[in-house]
Amino acid sequence: MKINHAKVASPTNRVNIDDFNADHVISGAYGYTLIEEKVLGVGSTQALFENLNGEDEEEYFLEGFIVLTSDASSLCLYPNSDTAANYVGVVFYGLNPSSTGASNTTTLRLGQPNNNVITQLRFTASFYPKSGFLRQFESHCSHALAGRSLITHNAGHWTNIVDTVNSLLIKLDGASGSFQGKIRLWKRINFDGGE
Repeated sequence: MKINHAKVASPTNRVNIDDFNADHVISGAYGYTLIEEKVLGVGSTQALFENLNGEDEEEYFLEGFIVLTSDASSLCLYPNSDTAANYVGVVFYGLNPSSTGASNTTTLRLGQPNNNVITQLRFTASFYPKSGFLRQFESHCSHALAGRSLITHNAGHWTNIVDTVNSLLIKLDGASGSFQGKIRLWKRINFDGGE
């Protein structure tokens, strides 16, 4: 990251505090700006982020703190509310105290319950929305429940390479269960030399 100060000090050009408070130019860096935060009450079954334009964005970044009910299925991301089998994914997991492993999925999974008990989870996920490419997805999730701990790393893509992404639906991939908590959607911004 490069920051260009508005004024440069030298023995013949002394700067004062107003010069240091002047606008600076930042380049070669990126960050995220919040699009929307959803606070989801008990019994929620989905969160929908609308009015997006995936052609204008390089990356969407999601973060969530969620509690799944004991009968819940996996919490998944569905671009444009596409719940058909248009996804290719894989899950890598580690479970304390018993096992590690991997499995194939047909979803973009954010997190899942464990052993049919109430599961508290935190996740972060990146989704790359531009058309013309397979829309790649990656998430990391830590799960906490009584006497156990589970981590998952999920990766995959949406096979639709044509449609503009205009919404992101987060919901369970099964018919039963619900969740509550908070989910934030961010978009990546690049500092290109602007102020």
